[in-house]
Amino acid sequence: MKSNSYRTIPQIKQLPYALYNRDQIRAMEQVCICQYQISEADLMMRAGKASVDLIYQYWQSLQRVVIYCGQGNNAGDGFVIAKLLHQQGVQVHIILTRIIKSSQKTPFNYFQQCEALKIPIYFFDDPKVQQMIKKSPCLVIDALLGTGLNRPLDTDYKQAVEQINASRAPVLSIDIPTGLNADSGYSYQQQAVKADKTITFIGLKKGLFTADGREYCGEIFYHGLEIPAPVFATQIHAARRVDWQRFKTDLPHRHQNSHKGTHGHLLIIGGAKGMGGAVMMAAQAAFRTGVGKVTIATDPSHAAFLNLNHPEIVCRGIDHQDQLTPLLDSCDAISIGMGLGKNQWACQLFNAALGSKKPLIVDADGLYFLPLSLSLHQNIIQTPHPKEAASLLSISSQLVQQNRFDALQQLQQKFNHTIVLKGAGTLIATNDQQPPAVCSNGNAGMAVAGMGDSLAGILGALVGQGMSMDDAALFGVCLHAKAGDIASKKGEIGMITSDLLAPLRTLINGLD
Repeated sequence: MKSNSYRTIPQIKQLPYALYNRDQIRAMEQVCICQYQISEADLMMRAGKASVDLIYQYWQSLQRVVIYCGQGNNAGDGFVIAKLLHQQGVQVHIILTRIIKSSQKTPFNYFQQCEALKIPIYFFDDPKVQQMIKKSPCLVIDALLGTGLNRPLDTDYKQAVEQINASRAPVLSIDIPTGLNADSGYSYQQQAVKADKTITFIGLKKGLFTADGREYCGEIFYHGLEIPAPVFATQIHAARRVDWQRFKTDLPHRHQNSHKGTHGHLLIIGGAKGMGGAVMMAAQAAFRTGVGKVTIATDPSHAAFLNLNHPEIVCRGIDHQDQLTPLLDSCDAISIGMGLGKNQWACQLFNAALGSKKPLIVDADGLYFLPLSLSLHQNIIQTPHPKEAASLLSISSQLVQQNRFDALQQLQQKFNHTIVLKGAGTLIATNDQQPPAVCSNGNAGMAVAGMGDSLAGILGALVGQGMSMDDAALFGVCLHAKAGDIASKKGEIGMITSDLLAPLRTLINGLD
């Protein structure tokens, strides 16, 4: 192995919070080129060096690398990486999907440099490629397509993606996994490179953090390519990444001379016959988030025994909405909808809660009644999952998942509420004119029954303690997701909602 003297200290640090769409990234690249005389070739070389720095950080004993390259600038990054690794004594093989055109001046120039170095170059359909992949290289690099993809993959790219995913070697994607839409995180026909790590440049693409982006990106790294700070000021970021690290300093403070009323009273409404577990999970999560008192208003058939194992939770059987009035008068916030059902009993309770004008967290079956209401009550957090969002917008779940950011915007425009669109990379739309937020905490182990109920309890507890709806949505989503991450350390498969209760208490006390 030759000397690594050319290498600089990696600038891969804590991920920024600003997220951009692909047009904004392109605009910043043009500012670099036109105003700061940083050439396209220089940007490409910087991206290649940053990638090689990351490679040596995680794969020090590198011997064989296979690099898949397309035609454009993403391929140019791949050629730079090939050149630099070759110069370090690594055995490099370049796999092409198409002929590199001389009209694409910068990528073509770096391609010619690879040819001059006699780096082996093959087309993806060469029989030797399959043998090469079977020999298990130390690393496979995806430099096929960049951020411009907005349709299903063409056949040649599709086959190259299949070859990459069939390899047993770890995979590094350059800028974005091929097949993933940079703006929405949607993978057309579920055909994308499944990377172990992704390194992205200049600005974080918002699609990396939601929908299929959570599945295909693996661990995400960022490098700003040392572009001047004023370049970022030319664009207002399209979205913002949020995580528990950002909000953990905003923990509720508990005064010694306080009592249960000081910390709020949350009323949880739901639990039709056979659905008592939903409200109980919400209540437990609410208490672990620090609310002073929790009352459940539920179907009388299970009210008497619902709290046998949790006597601190008050349970009231409700036959008629009039019985709800004293509870509505005394509470500070309401979480409604968990196991509520869609019958007349549920409708009465929902309308009574809406009429109270108290802050509402509306989840699950409660969302069914929102479009039916003529109320102008705006102090509401909605927490739909994709199917519920689709129903609220009268579209299909597939359309919601194809562009979760658009669906979020449509929901807020329609209802003017704080919106929490649950899923992989939960999205939050606030009413403070800030760009939409995407939570980068959370994991697949949370895809089980009851997780949404616990989130509704957490949000209600925070609002009951005096947080604004917007702040509670951002803080609560990150708290819930981080608790899920802690619980997942014992394994994602087999997690249940109650596994989050202990981490919730730890996190809300700042003891993580």
